[in-house]
Amino acid sequence: MREVIRRKRAWAPLAHRYRVEAHTRQVLYSNQYIAAIRESLVELYRDRDKGLREQLKAKKHTANVSASMQVFAAAKYLFNLYDDEIALHGQIFLGPTHPQALAHYSFQLVGHKDGHYFISMQPKTNASAGWTGALVVQDSEYALVEAQLWPNRRLHPVGCATENGLGYRLKQHFARFAPGAWLPVETEYEIEGRVGTTTGGERIRRLRGAPTPQARLRGWTRFRGYEFDAPSVDYAFNVRQTLLVEPHSPTWDKFLDKRRAEWPLTRRQAQAFADLQQGFKPLAEQAVAALYRLHEQRVGEEVSAVIGEDPLARKSLVNDALLRDVVAGATGVHLDTSLTFFGQHVVEIPAAVRGKLTPELWTNRVDALHFGARWRGTNLLGQRTGIYFKGGYNTGHGRFFAGVGSKRIWGADGRSFTGLYYQRGTVPRYPSSLYTLADNSYPFLLSLDDYFDFYWRTRWRAEVGQRLAQHSVLTLAFNRERHSSLRKETDFSFCRTQSKDSYVYKHLCAGRDLTYRDNPPIRAGRMTSLELVLDLGGLYPKAWHRTRLAAEYSDEWMGSFARFAR
Repeated sequence: MREVIRRKRAWAPLAHRYRVEAHTRQVLYSNQYIAAIRESLVELYRDRDKGLREQLKAKKHTANVSASMQVFAAAKYLFNLYDDEIALHGQIFLGPTHPQALAHYSFQLVGHKDGHYFISMQPKTNASAGWTGALVVQDSEYALVEAQLWPNRRLHPVGCATENGLGYRLKQHFARFAPGAWLPVETEYEIEGRVGTTTGGERIRRLRGAPTPQARLRGWTRFRGYEFDAPSVDYAFNVRQTLLVEPHSPTWDKFLDKRRAEWPLTRRQAQAFADLQQGFKPLAEQAVAALYRLHEQRVGEEVSAVIGEDPLARKSLVNDALLRDVVAGATGVHLDTSLTFFGQHVVEIPAAVRGKLTPELWTNRVDALHFGARWRGTNLLGQRTGIYFKGGYNTGHGRFFAGVGSKRIWGADGRSFTGLYYQRGTVPRYPSSLYTLADNSYPFLLSLDDYFDFYWRTRWRAEVGQRLAQHSVLTLAFNRERHSSLRKETDFSFCRTQSKDSYVYKHLCAGRDLTYRDNPPIRAGRMTSLELVLDLGGLYPKAWHRTRLAAEYSDEWMGSFARFAR
């Protein structure tokens, strides 16, 4: 391996700039079933100092793949195991031919056959990111011709919730080209994990009998036609986008068909491709689609107008999680019972009580320590008025949170009601009716995960409603909100308080990344909206016996930064 590293230093400058054609096929699995297939034929342009550019020539996919996932940056999934450093989701792994590889890895010769050395490798310590796997070295050239490697840790992509991170398996074949450089000719990768859930959330789903499917993405890329120092490389870097999309070309479709003939689908893939052209569930509605979206927001592609847009996958403010919270925070689908607005709970008159004081206490990477209390008084002023107060402090960003609200029941039969509420505080960006902020504290303190992303919201809400027959409730509401971003404030966890020599640290904390991901920013500004909500079965129906119909509208003339109707 010392000789492999030495010789690489000699030929590496020869691969400074090149162009190559790449054919990629990605097969997505949900448990053991094929959920989708997509392919692309691209030209890759590489400059050591400037990076990669990708020009999409042709694509194919099963009919259930949404428009936003049909055009994808294949290069974002690629890697070169011959590089000194390989980056995966923000973590840097030293490659097996890095100048310091002999100090970082243990290499062992396990065999020699047909002019090739077969070598195993593993990190000398798991304290830092590294690879475990096998290498094949050509003895006459002392060059790496094959590598199959696994990261020594699960990876946690930013913005992608997973039960226990993602597992990777990477495989690559290399060949020598005219200038003497060794470059990839075939790449294979496999990514697996349970996406869209966390350890605590998955435990709840399993108790309910609906576990999250195991997602697995298998990808293959074949390279052909390397051209070194091609003039086209300069033209490719004259544009800022990393992925360029050409208008549809039947000529390139024929090229893709030819490549598929040289590299046909397996019988199982061909059958799945045929089945998914007919009746199917849109991929955008399936949790496993997250593996097709791992690099979606970092592409910056220019999509030709002839490519249709799937409304199920349209990226717009209508689908943004923070806007869904407008309904969730005040109409019954609550993120956390501690965020419940009192007014929603007095439509059906409860037993007479004078008030209830409830503490609020939890931790996360944004609030750090959230502590305070809320008080709810019901059946006041002739048993027709309810009042709500809450307040406390977040130590992370040093802000006080507060809330106040009141609801009044009208009419002889108590069916009509009005309400007015104010709240300011940290809010999760996506709803969970079962997994509360308090539940989230336990995996956070153990450095397992912080499921939610957060933003700061100040909100006024006015509503009027009517209780209908069969205890159903119709509510019309006006919301006025201001949204702003919050940043991560702490990486504190139980593991950081333990000695590295302790039993707890060795069995619970060792070998894991104890740094939490950043809290992503939001689009800040004011939002005004009108809501109309019909709850069939009342606000406290039996489990699995609830139906909600909701409509919401917002526009710029209302003084809102968001324009949508849903």
